[in-house]
Amino acid sequence: MSCKQNECSCCARATKTIAGIVSGVILGIIGGILFANSIIVATFTTALTALITAIIFLFTVIILSAVSECHSKIKTCIKCSAGGIFFGIFGTILASIFALSVELVAESVFSAVIVGFVFFFFTFMLVEMLFLTLCTSKCRE
Repeated sequence: MSCKQNECSCCARATKTIAGIVSGVILGIIGGILFANSIIVATFTTALTALITAIIFLFTVIILSAVSECHSKIKTCIKCSAGGIFFGIFGTILASIFALSVELVAESVFSAVIVGFVFFFFTFMLVEMLFLTLCTSKCRE
């Protein structure tokens, strides 16, 4: 079975996950470097925004899965994307809570790594939600 035959095939899921990981690592490294060089200074606002967005996405996925019981194509999209989405959502929530609970100092490598993790999980979550949106939009056609 090839990727084109089935949206939920192993290679389709792997491609989506790799895209999320690569973009997350790139933006996580960039975010950590920008924070370490004091270019990003509003870390509280950034972490709080990521936390609120992750909570909204969590409820969106839960509501979408509850509403889509009768529509099997949307349900398939959610089943195929659930692992990556929940990894991104819970990672974003945990990293954001941790970033909000400690004092982040720009000269600290530890703080830069925390900010990098927030950026990584947030980017991963956004990419996975983008793929879920693309999949569910195909179901309406």
